Amino acid sequence: MKKVCIFCRKSKDETEFNDEHIFPAAIGGKYIINSVCSNCNKTLGKNIDNPFSKFKPILQLRRKYKIGREVKEGGQRNIGNPYSGKFLGADGHEYYCTVDNDGNPIRNMVPKYEVFQTEDDGPIGKLSLSAKDFTSEEDVIKMFAKKNNRDPREIRLGKIEKNTTPALEVIIDMPSDPLIIEALKIAYEFAMTSIPYYSEDSNSKLIGELLISDKIAIDEINWFEQDSEVLTELSQKLYFTKQLQPYEHIAFLTSISGKGLYAVVKIFDFSLIFLKLSPRHYNKLPKEIVLFNDSISSLP
Repeated sequence: MKKVCIFCRKSKDETEFNDEHIFPAAIGGKYIINSVCSNCNKTLGKNIDNPFSKFKPILQLRRKYKIGREVKEGGQRNIGNPYSGKFLGADGHEYYCTVDNDGNPIRNMVPKYEVFQTEDDGPIGKLSLSAKDFTSEEDVIKMFAKKNNRDPREIRLGKIEKNTTPALEVIIDMPSDPLIIEALKIAYEFAMTSIPYYSEDSNSKLIGELLISDKIAIDEINWFEQDSEVLTELSQKLYFTKQLQPYEHIAFLTSISGKGLYAVVKIFDFSLIFLKLSPRHYNKLPKEIVLFNDSISSLP
């Protein structure tokens, strides 16, 4: 038996289709469709879902809510540290960042060595490190001696100052392309499976072709909504999202007379992403269609 893939629009045998999660499985997606061929599914996974699931803000939330990919032997893969590498703090010190069991970032100062000369006391050095790394005065002397290629017996420990640093705020300066592109994919798949006649919309064909292209640039996505009247109306329709938990995702579809078909996507507690899927008004569409996904629930 034949059916048509919602992305490449080719008619293929049913055996060439496999399960596709509207919200990726990596973020606890529960809603599965079977209208994407295996070739398109592979492309979407490689170019969209994988970069999204490894996007550092997403990794942090996956770790926080303990949402990992399933493995064949049962259980889930461990999610590593999403903040690998060094960060420069507002105090000028470099920090490594780890995460606790709840996924919250923990500041770990990279030891900082300073050596300078004074007129009276000879060479004087300074070592800054996290309090948790201060095991003993002897160990600190050894650290400083090794770093400066000196004999520990030549070094005596002077004044120790304890400074309380503020809570670590990790600000990741990176483009949000993986989040935006994933939101467009979610909105498209939801519209294609919820509105049968949307597949004939010229805009849907353009979006589908874009999503399975070899490389997607954020400036190619021309479906962001900026009409202030539309944004106001959509915000009023989405009043219920204020009551949602950070780990709950939604995809929302609505048609506004004279304006077009709109989708709004919420992934974790990121801001709502507003997308215009078509300038066409779908007057037979129910007032709103909402897909709700609790990412930590065990229920399908």
